[in-house]
Amino acid sequence: MLEPLSEITASMSHDGERIRKLLAATGNTPADLARAANVTRTAVDRYLKADNIGKNAWLTVRAGLTKLGIDPRKVKPDDRAEEEIDLRPLVTDFSRDQLDRLRKILDADALSREKLIYFVDGLLLTSQIRK
Repeated sequence: MLEPLSEITASMSHDGERIRKLLAATGNTPADLARAANVTRTAVDRYLKADNIGKNAWLTVRAGLTKLGIDPRKVKPDDRAEEEIDLRPLVTDFSRDQLDRLRKILDADALSREKLIYFVDGLLLTSQIRK
């Protein structure tokens, strides 16, 4: 018999163990989390072994858990999602082509998005932007 979610989170201090139990309790697998978080199964295996998942990895895990319908606070009760910002006004004037490109960026894996952030930061620092 599966443990109730409240017992899972209350009885364990190991992040990876809590994630594993929550996945099982909700009928999900580590492979499901990998797909939802857009990471490899190897990355998920590392998360499941971690005593305390680091900040960047946690952002990825939190996004995956949310996509699976699992409340991330069941793993880290003190987790406070960053304040939500309405980003829609930033894209309302985009052309169809710009929206298509943005969609590709949003759908990219976490590593590709991170590399793009560094690239854009570099462009902004060196003023190599078209006007």
